[in-house]
Amino acid sequence: MKKKSNKHNLTPHFIIVAVTALFCLILFTALMQGRLTASVLNADTTAAATQGAPINKKAFLLVHDPIMPNGQKLTASQNWQNPYTLSEQTVNFFKQTTAGKINYTVVETKEIAAFPVKSDGFTYTPEQYSALMSRQISAHNPDGVDYYAILRDPTLDICGKFNRGEINELWMFGGPYFGYNESALAASANSPKGFNYNGPVLDQTSCNKLMPIMGFNYERGLPEMIHNWGHRTEATMANVYRGWEQNRTSHNWDIFGLVDEQSPNYAYSGCGSVHWPPNATSEYDYANSRTASSSCDDFYNYPNLSPVSTVLKPVTCSNWGCSQDGYLGWWFKHIPHYAGTTADGVLNDWWIYIMDPNTAAITETVGTFNSLTSSLRQDKATFNFQYTGSTANYRVDLATTQDMSSDVYLSFASGGITPIIVTNPTQKWDKYTCGRTLYWRVYNSDRTVTSPIQTSTVDCSVATPVPTPTPSPVPTATPMPLTYTFGAIADTYTSQKTPNANYGSAQSLFVKKLKGDEQRAFIKIPVTNVPAFVSAKLRLYNTSGSSNSPKVYSTQSTWLETAVTWRKQPTMSLFVSDAGYVAPNSWVEYSVTPAVRNNGIYSFGLVGESSTSAVSFASRESGKPAELVITVK
Repeated sequence: MKKKSNKHNLTPHFIIVAVTALFCLILFTALMQGRLTASVLNADTTAAATQGAPINKKAFLLVHDPIMPNGQKLTASQNWQNPYTLSEQTVNFFKQTTAGKINYTVVETKEIAAFPVKSDGFTYTPEQYSALMSRQISAHNPDGVDYYAILRDPTLDICGKFNRGEINELWMFGGPYFGYNESALAASANSPKGFNYNGPVLDQTSCNKLMPIMGFNYERGLPEMIHNWGHRTEATMANVYRGWEQNRTSHNWDIFGLVDEQSPNYAYSGCGSVHWPPNATSEYDYANSRTASSSCDDFYNYPNLSPVSTVLKPVTCSNWGCSQDGYLGWWFKHIPHYAGTTADGVLNDWWIYIMDPNTAAITETVGTFNSLTSSLRQDKATFNFQYTGSTANYRVDLATTQDMSSDVYLSFASGGITPIIVTNPTQKWDKYTCGRTLYWRVYNSDRTVTSPIQTSTVDCSVATPVPTPTPSPVPTATPMPLTYTFGAIADTYTSQKTPNANYGSAQSLFVKKLKGDEQRAFIKIPVTNVPAFVSAKLRLYNTSGSSNSPKVYSTQSTWLETAVTWRKQPTMSLFVSDAGYVAPNSWVEYSVTPAVRNNGIYSFGLVGESSTSAVSFASRESGKPAELVITVK
């Protein structure tokens, strides 16, 4: 019998060896190319069976690149970045950082050789913009772009393309002062309700669902683009979890974003936030070599998080290369991306929410408030209640008057989960004093549903010693306090984008906090012939409304209204006060008693707290100057 050839008859042992060698070769190659880090490798191999599905998104790229007086495009004339190259780098960043989970494709591009229209109809000419960039003129105000003009342009048909599934997002590129937000949401009456997206909700469009709009500056680079996505992530997850705060670990997003430097009750961090790495001691502190304890790597095991004490690891900027883009890559790699749902009803794959705001939107349903209780202590105010409907956020107002018709602190407390707690409430409002009876009620996010008014007394008692009982005093008539009101004699604002410009004659005072585009306001008010100071309030007329009003600081009072610029602005000294939500076209009050104790000239600086705190106040030129209201004995 003819012997059979065993030329292709490979033994099982040989096959196993060959496959193993091939796997090692592929793995070694990936590591050498920098496509995998040890931490990501460990996470992905241990949880490979529970990975969430890849997410594919299609972007429409809109570039405004006007022709300048020299005949060149703006990008070429200023030697700025190529927006198409930046877009390609962004696509690659997310694909590589998420190991192929997030896959963007730019399916259509449109370049417009003109400046975009501002929200009030203004458009720069090439000559005006050249003068602006050479600091010969000030920037136009308002700065914001007219999003609706873009979204309603029939030649672009953006919402039409979105509704037909041809695109999922809009990416917009422009230069400084083009007025783009880092991110925004297009919405309509047919879409889910929009939410704070680190930018406005444009609810008068024809988009039948929520559509992300990303705004980029081609003067800058990839790190700043990824930075925008970071804020989009923060805003999205804060909405999913009904809020986000430092110095708190009420839910998993609180734990993820925890920063020890911002959380006095915690000796460790999570993964940090976009502005604050876990070892940072200030904003944008990406190159700090300080060692901090972090639980961030435990998120590779999500949702099976371990007790914090068992998972803490030292972290320094060397973990991400001590750069902004390195940090953001490290941060995004820790975003949970697994299948399933946790006990709190939140998906284990957070990228689903980040990439599709419709999944993160909260359906508001009307309900009623019940089971209302509160505990007002000197160190902490706690508000408990139940709501039979659903809402993205709750707001608690506090007042000294029984019917809450006056002397009200709007949004004294806010949050998406109960109980809502305010720490150090006596520092937040000077009316929050020991033994005082206060009145409160809670609203849903858009203030369409309110609870009955509740009563509570500030309790500053301690366990020991037991006070000796004293007879109750006979009630006597309480005289009304006497007040003195003084108006501003100087006010102005400064702009980081126009560091040499003076705005002493402006009708409005603008305050916002955006990286590279910060604005601060300054106010000077004299106080004379006032006896026996009791308290002081700084009042400003808010013309825009804000969910997070600026902080107030004391400054030196030697500055001149006509001379203050960003580069020559008063130095901030003592932090004095802050305020929460304030409605548009209304007065906002800050307690400034610690800074105003005698007659003299007082100066205050207003600084934005976050990228969501942009606000405008009336200046003295508008006829509604800032006021100091002094209460005396």
